[in-house]
Amino acid sequence: MRLGAPVFVKTADAVELAKAHRDLGYGAAYCPGMAINAKSDVEIEAVRKAFEQEDIVIAEVGAWGNMSKRL
Repeated sequence: MRLGAPVFVKTADAVELAKAHRDLGYGAAYCPGMAINAKSDVEIEAVRKAFEQEDIVIAEVGAWGNMSKRL
């Protein structure tokens, strides 16, 4: 089982963020905002590789929907 939690590091560098997770002993992470806001597949792939290199699984992606709103 991998555990993770929010890591509050002020950086736009995926490598630094992935290392911060590893330094805290986590094996899982929330999807970083830099990946959510990425403008290209290249940026997303860079985030994926940074976390893979540190053996961190991106395990949770935030999503929100208003379930009370009728379509």
